Amino acid sequence: MDQWRNAGEGSQMQEVILYKKYGNGTVSCGVCPHRCRISEGRRGRCFLRENQGGQLVALNYGYTVASAVDPIEKKPLYHFLPGSLIYSFAAAGCNMHCPWCQNWQISQIPRVGNETCGNHISPVNGNNFGSHQPGEWQ
Repeated sequence: MDQWRNAGEGSQMQEVILYKKYGNGTVSCGVCPHRCRISEGRRGRCFLRENQGGQLVALNYGYTVASAVDPIEKKPLYHFLPGSLIYSFAAAGCNMHCPWCQNWQISQIPRVGNETCGNHISPVNGNNFGSHQPGEWQ
């Protein structure tokens, strides 16, 4: 289990770009259509963004829970570099909570034990987000 770590404790958290501050310390997240209004010390619906001192931070920034090298044809990229491979990865968490989700074991990790975990990787352009929205790292 030492490959998994609680990204919310002792890790470098990233300030979210898409949010609005209010005078009372509350913030409004703009990453997804839910537009969560988050009080100090609380998390949004996705459990991935937390208000820390009036600053919204992404608890899962740079952490992945699933990664694979896939054939490009597996992705929705019509006629893009046929025969090549693509590196796909997914971050923990999702704000949708669909009852039919095939990835619920990883997409809902933050709700189990209130931890955001995964293996650290560097977000690099050219990678493909696999199981969740790209905004989950924002």
